[in-house]
Amino acid sequence: MFSREMRNDFAARLSEMPGWCFAAGELLDLVRGCVREWIAKLTTDRTVRGRALPDIVLMRPPGVTREVHFAGPLLDD
Repeated sequence: MFSREMRNDFAARLSEMPGWCFAAGELLDLVRGCVREWIAKLTTDRTVRGRALPDIVLMRPPGVTREVHFAGPLLDD
């Protein structure tokens, strides 16, 4: 969606400085962003940190009680 803007921005920044300096700056920004994300992850509450999209396979179907769902597989003989 933003590919044209990204290419234009990279081309403009690359024309302002040598290629190695541009690459080093981008790498430094990447490392900074990773450090910020890890700090944010480690300093937030544990209940928020563990949030992720639910696994559909492990979700309990509507109308099925917790006890029945976690009782294990039902075998009909």
